[in-house]
Amino acid sequence: MKHRSVITIKLTALCSLFFCVTQLPAQSGKLWLQRGNAYELQGRLSAALQCYDFAISLEPQNVRAYFSRAVLRYQMKQRTLALVDLNKCLLLDTSFAEAYFNRALVHYELHNDAFALADINQYLRYDSATNESLMLAAAILERLGDTKGAAVVLGSYLSNNPDDVEISARCAHNLTLAQQYTQADQLLNGCLKRFPEAMVFYELRAANHHAAGSYHLAIDDYNMCILQEPGKASLYAARAASRSEAGALTDGVDDYSRALSIDSSNGDYYLERALLYLQQDHFEQSELDLNQALKYRCNDLRYAYMARGLVRFNQKKGSIACADWEKASLMGSTEATEYLERFCRKSEPHE
Repeated sequence: MKHRSVITIKLTALCSLFFCVTQLPAQSGKLWLQRGNAYELQGRLSAALQCYDFAISLEPQNVRAYFSRAVLRYQMKQRTLALVDLNKCLLLDTSFAEAYFNRALVHYELHNDAFALADINQYLRYDSATNESLMLAAAILERLGDTKGAAVVLGSYLSNNPDDVEISARCAHNLTLAQQYTQADQLLNGCLKRFPEAMVFYELRAANHHAAGSYHLAIDDYNMCILQEPGKASLYAARAASRSEAGALTDGVDDYSRALSIDSSNGDYYLERALLYLQQDHFEQSELDLNQALKYRCNDLRYAYMARGLVRFNQKKGSIACADWEKASLMGSTEATEYLERFCRKSEPHE
């Protein structure tokens, strides 16, 4: 919570670590503040809080006292009370940059993201950007779904920290999500020149190629990743998606099978393989995989029920197909609802 040197403790001879608080002049709010800082440095948080309370009671316009108490309350996990003190700080001093930064942090942790964004922008208006402020701004924008804005902020950070592998990867991922495929590719190519052994950049470039529709380039990068990490199930699943999009359905099935040989309880892999079987009219294999997808609670149960209904209908199992579509419809599947209206409700199920 402490940002830069905001709460630098400056103890004077009148306020040493061993000076009794009862000897401080009653009118000296600043000395109570200093004493509170000293207690906080010692880890005596309750005593520090009492000092800050007394400092504020003596000098209710003392911005630093409110700020110090806000920081302390944050350390004590009293986020809402910290927010109250930071609000008071900014009522007393509307250009207090550090208070904006810290209030942005508290808002972010309380999931008040719009307020957090407004505060970090105010901070940047009154003070120069720091690594910490850029990282907070990026995190806020990511949670708000502004991946393009997050990529811009992370790019600013990288202009001063070009060798930060983690942030480079994060920036590239945001560019891909923002459909800035060319920029993501340029960033990742540059990273691979500097860090040719970093497989994370091959994997991110593969995902970027896939999102851009360059499936064969994606497959090439996934091949490189699999050579280095042959036991990583997600790589086979990702390559399967690219292969199937490129029209190589059988290769896609093979890759999902490899992924399942590593992670046999992944419902999503069963669902995706089932859909590939369905495209090839392999209804029995598709139904078996959809049963497993539902057993292992894939992430899209609604779609799994809808697809199993379709598979069963094609196997002339009309009654149980309608039961699956009913479940999917209740979960909100408009496609399943259409099948119900077309095949189950207006006429007898197809037998």
